[in-house]
Amino acid sequence: MKKIVFTAVLVVSLGLSLVGCKQELQETRGVVTELEVEGDTILCSRIAVDGDTLLFKMTEARLLNGMFVSGDSVVVNYIEGRNDTLRALLVQVLPKAPRVIEPAKESNDSLITRPVEDQESEESEQPAQPNEPAQP
Repeated sequence: MKKIVFTAVLVVSLGLSLVGCKQELQETRGVVTELEVEGDTILCSRIAVDGDTLLFKMTEARLLNGMFVSGDSVVVNYIEGRNDTLRALLVQVLPKAPRVIEPAKESNDSLITRPVEDQESEESEQPAQPNEPAQP
């Protein structure tokens, strides 16, 4: 009887200890300040968050909305890593506001276009396709 109770307590405590070891996924939002790149792979990135700079290991990270460069705003889902480095798992790049470029109203440059004669001569050189369906 003592063996059964001891075994049951051991199994329950082992089960709870394994479940309690999982790291909790955390999320932060910040601006990329520095990247460490080797070839086309991002190894590490420094992200400024509320006055602090966090160092993320990016080798296991998945990127949403494309690549990011210094100065981009990102949302990083991460877990604790070794030493002072955090392990980024998911990095979402936040889109920047678009810039509207208006041409100068007083432009002295002339608009360069293709002459109409050249377009018509190219169309006439191509053989005409018959529009009639084939008769059986």
